[in-house]
Amino acid sequence: MATRETFKQGLRWQIGDDKSVSFLLDNWVSQKTLLPFTQDSSIDRSLRVSDFITANNAWDFEKLSTYLPYSIVVSICAIHYQNILPQFD
Repeated sequence: MATRETFKQGLRWQIGDDKSVSFLLDNWVSQKTLLPFTQDSSIDRSLRVSDFITANNAWDFEKLSTYLPYSIVVSICAIHYQNILPQFD
């Protein structure tokens, strides 16, 4: 099990319109989860990345800003959508 966890630390997701990537618990922005950076301890841990994408296929800057520091929101808004696939660093 330890090998699997070490392997997973080097992975992150490429973001698309899939609803399977956890906003807080998956490594999709960097090699760490967003959980330690949240500004609201009551945030719903079941939120998906897709919950932060508007109907116009843009990041919901206002919603992201509710939960995360500005510097992280800017980093997220720089991410382009692709099919969700594991990406190796």
